Amino acid sequence: EDKELPLWMNSSDLFVFPSLYESFGIAVLQALACGTPAVATINGGSEEVITSPEQGILLPPGKPKELARGIIEALEREWNRARIRKSVEDLTWKKVAERYVEVYQKITR
Repeated sequence: EDKELPLWMNSSDLFVFPSLYESFGIAVLQALACGTPAVATINGGSEEVITSPEQGILLPPGKPKELARGIIEALEREWNRARIRKSVEDLTWKKVAERYVEVYQKITR
């Protein structure tokens, strides 16, 4: 259930997302919004969300040994969870809608 998602993410050391294809990395975004670092494959969506090494590690898809290496590296790294949360705080539906309104207002002036 969605209410439990933050509990699980906040209690996790790491979010691993080895998907081959995603149109948008909503699962990765949810993890980052909870301050949980992510190890994800470059799949069309994850790299739109993980835009900095401070958020997580991106790896090529379909390479299990590289994925394992990335997981180990991430577990050994010290992450700033507050910074991870802050890095995606503007990626809410409300913030996106506000940006659209701003753009439309500029266009119609």
